[in-house]
Amino acid sequence: MTVPPRAPAAVSALDPRQAVAAGPAIDAATEAALADQAARVVAAVLATTPGTPAHDQACRDVRTMGDDDLRALAAAAERVGALTARALDGPALAPAGVLTAAVEALHAALAPAAPSRRRLFGLLPARRGPSTPAARLGSVADDVAAALASLRAARDVLARDAVALRLDQERHAGTTGRIARFARLAALVDAGLHDAPTSPATSVQNPMTDTALMTDPTAGPASLDEAQSAARHRHAELVTALAVAVQGDLALDQLVRTDDALDAAADRAIRTASAALDAATAAGGLGTAAREAAEAQTALTSAFEALAGIEALHADARTAVSATGRVLTTTAPLGS
Repeated sequence: MTVPPRAPAAVSALDPRQAVAAGPAIDAATEAALADQAARVVAAVLATTPGTPAHDQACRDVRTMGDDDLRALAAAAERVGALTARALDGPALAPAGVLTAAVEALHAALAPAAPSRRRLFGLLPARRGPSTPAARLGSVADDVAAALASLRAARDVLARDAVALRLDQERHAGTTGRIARFARLAALVDAGLHDAPTSPATSVQNPMTDTALMTDPTAGPASLDEAQSAARHRHAELVTALAVAVQGDLALDQLVRTDDALDAAADRAIRTASAALDAATAAGGLGTAAREAAEAQTALTSAFEALAGIEALHADARTAVSATGRVLTTTAPLGS
């Protein structure tokens, strides 16, 4: 028996202390580049005297590391929340309900004496049908074909949505990667300021603006308290933002995999319902004694199972996506 697709599990809240480990890995080349940049930031701070505009600018540069990406994350988090809410608007494969009712009618037309397997949705209007099995079968076949066409159209919409989701996923992952690198940079700056001896100020290049920091070379040793506080505070902010970003990545991945599961379920339902329609048409309403009718009943059973799988998948996905939505609304990135 074919195992029906399952909905991905909900995203769990991520503790900021786990964010670095859960975030994107930083390769050796990037780590070396960040260490070099951190050394330039520390040198810029050491080259200034507390209380001077140059020192204030150096500390401000530390405090604002990653600001652009924090703002980008705020917009991205809003987008992820909107996509999650949209996924709860209604069943992505709503025409599956109509197809289920049509296949039920097909079952009744093929074997009028058999008890109805189930009465779901009630979406087909009641009407007075033809009196002979063949006539009843012909009248229902059109309903099944129309419902199949509607489900195929819904599947096409789902496929287009999946393409857009993957683009959102790629953009969001880029933002997450940049925030992870800035978080690492802030940690390296903090460590560098902690280990650096105070020294007389000199003139160096500002690594953020690539302009000279002109300071008094005769000034005394620079205190690092303000700069180090700025580095630690910015690191904490970036790590918290990284946790939010990773949750967003996971939420988008959940939506993409949910779409994949729904697509697989739709494919199975379309194939089995089409096979049932072909088999029923071949049986020609001859009744359960005919070999063709028995084959049609087997095909109908497969179609019922596939359609029930869509119904269950919709329910599971709604529960999981709703749980993810609650997690996302309890956390918000800086700047949102």
